Amino acid sequence: MNFPADTLIALAFLVPVAAFAVAELLAVRKRDLDKPSRMNAAADPEPMIVVDVRAAAANDADMRDAA
Repeated sequence: MNFPADTLIALAFLVPVAAFAVAELLAVRKRDLDKPSRMNAAADPEPMIVVDVRAAAANDADMRDAA
């Protein structure tokens, strides 16, 4: 097979990037299988902490007081 030079240059960069990406995905998947899920309540007895960070919306009276 006779490929043009620009195709070979592109493949020289893309093939290692794709190989490392697949290897990383497989490693992450293996790490995920080794430990229990954090979303499973039975596997994680510590309750999740939820913090409400919403602020009250400003209304016209607040704007008049501020001015």
